[in-house]
Amino acid sequence: MAGTEAKRKDSGEGRMRADAQRNRQLIIEAARRIFIESGPDAPLDEIARHAGVGIATLYRRFPERDDLIRAVVLDTFAAMAKAAEDAEAHGGDAYQALRMFMHSALDAGIGATMPALAGRGG
Repeated sequence: MAGTEAKRKDSGEGRMRADAQRNRQLIIEAARRIFIESGPDAPLDEIARHAGVGIATLYRRFPERDDLIRAVVLDTFAAMAKAAEDAEAHGGDAYQALRMFMHSALDAGIGATMPALAGRGG
């Protein structure tokens, strides 16, 4: 049971206070930007500073660098899934849906995020 609870905490699932959820998302968004700029070995204290949280908050949510990398990858995948659903729901022709999806993917930085993190965060 303890392993399941730890895994749930690390993955961002389960019940978290609203401020903890907000901090987690701020850390993921800051990490995405910093990883794009500096690569996956960027200093974690820089990520915490950009997220507006303390380094202890970052480590509480993501005890290992690979935990943070995994969260960024999963968050990017979730954004792409939502973008695909939005494009499909928009209707219209296939070209318009693809165009809408591609704009969302570029806005999310998938072209820079995924290559920077490729092969990291098992």
